[in-house]
Amino acid sequence: FWSVRDACLYWFDMYLPAIYRYRPDSGENERLPLADVSQIGVLIQRCNGGFVLGVPDGLALLDPVNGELTPLTDPREDRDGVFFNDAKADRQGRLWINTYHVSETKPVSTLYRVDPDGTATVAAGGMMLANGPAFAPDGSVLYLADSTAGMIYSYDMDSASGALGPQELFAEIWPDAGIPDGMTVDSEGGLWNAHYEAARLTRYLPDGEVDLTVTLPVPNVTSCMFGGPDLATLYVTSATSGLSASELADAPLSGGLFAIETGFNGLPEPEFAG
Repeated sequence: FWSVRDACLYWFDMYLPAIYRYRPDSGENERLPLADVSQIGVLIQRCNGGFVLGVPDGLALLDPVNGELTPLTDPREDRDGVFFNDAKADRQGRLWINTYHVSETKPVSTLYRVDPDGTATVAAGGMMLANGPAFAPDGSVLYLADSTAGMIYSYDMDSASGALGPQELFAEIWPDAGIPDGMTVDSEGGLWNAHYEAARLTRYLPDGEVDLTVTLPVPNVTSCMFGGPDLATLYVTSATSGLSASELADAPLSGGLFAIETGFNGLPEPEFAG
């Protein structure tokens, strides 16, 4: 995510746990202190300083100075093979966080809403591997991908209460177009989705129509976020997971962070108010 406050991009390595702070003005990519954890699934900035981190033991507060973790909460009803995967804060300061079944054999992936007071509510469920979420600029729609099913869903949202309406199919990603992964929304309401295993991003119009695609030199595109002084640069993460030696040789930039000038602008990324 892009921090307007810090004028930098924060991003992390999920399986070789590390958190990075990239400063585009200098090109510096600094590794932050971090306690010994086996995996990271979520990183969100807090209004009160520091971050919320999703680790195997639950959600924790991260002190960026010394890397220490303080337990926050654990909304998971089922902890057996279920881990955190992707999260966003909305403009009311609530945290929306996904879980997923690591082996992808049980449809127990859940979207939780964590209010600033720490109260956790199940917002959506029954998926295998949820990704996203993202919000329409006015907060009236929440977007969520079910990666295993190849679907992106939309939910009408009451921005005041955080209540979601019925699940609606927003877009279907056919197998040759890869797997829908992380996403963000631009200032015009376009939804940008990363296509894992398909070396591309897609921008969807608010009615679900494909507006444009952007190809990348890596197959496993994982997420995207607008940043920079005018929020005009789209930063894109990628992964090496599951690639063979020959595939890595063909795509040596896999696992890298990319910056793309798309002609669109993003919106300031909200912070968790808890």
